[in-house]
Amino acid sequence: MVGRGAGDPDPAPPQDAVDAVRRRWRDRTDTVGRVYDVVLGISEPTPSPRIAERAECSPNAAKKHLDRLADMGIVRADRGSRPVRYERNDAYLEWQEASRIAADLSIDEIVERVGRLDAARYPPTVEAARLDVRWFTSGDFSVQYVETAANGARLTCRWDRHPHSHDPRLHFHRPPDGTSVEGLSLGSIHPLDVLSTVLAAVERRVAQRWDAGEE
Repeated sequence: MVGRGAGDPDPAPPQDAVDAVRRRWRDRTDTVGRVYDVVLGISEPTPSPRIAERAECSPNAAKKHLDRLADMGIVRADRGSRPVRYERNDAYLEWQEASRIAADLSIDEIVERVGRLDAARYPPTVEAARLDVRWFTSGDFSVQYVETAANGARLTCRWDRHPHSHDPRLHFHRPPDGTSVEGLSLGSIHPLDVLSTVLAAVERRVAQRWDAGEE
């Protein structure tokens, strides 16, 4: 008998074991919970009937719950497609992670943690990226994103809240060089909410770099 090596993949579990797990999940989870579980595992736009099939519910029930989750910002809906396609909102997952971190860390520790961006998430054409975060006792803040390409090109933008003679107190310095300024609207200026907004923007930026074919 040949033993399994350390680098060999784990064998697939027996089908009856998989079926038993699914039955327990179906029996112990209500319809909205099953739809929620399924859609959080979806990373690309998927038609609602396919989500209904995976969630083991009717297409109408799945669409009702998916629309509700979209209204809550948990999923994104492509309403221009027929049938409507849904996918998880990665910004919501980041907010969940930020909430988990916030439960255990102080504001200073959250700020320090957010400033450490994972370089492995970027394509090789990006040499470095960082967030410079400053928070003031007045409630004002400055969060600057700085990205340096392998060819030396630099992109920066900044989310600011402070008195400004020409622009609203809450404003955004647009990329690529931060010289263009526009007013900024945020639902909350709590540090956790602001940093969640910034992280969502960084996530979109990373996706743009990969979508541009930069490998």
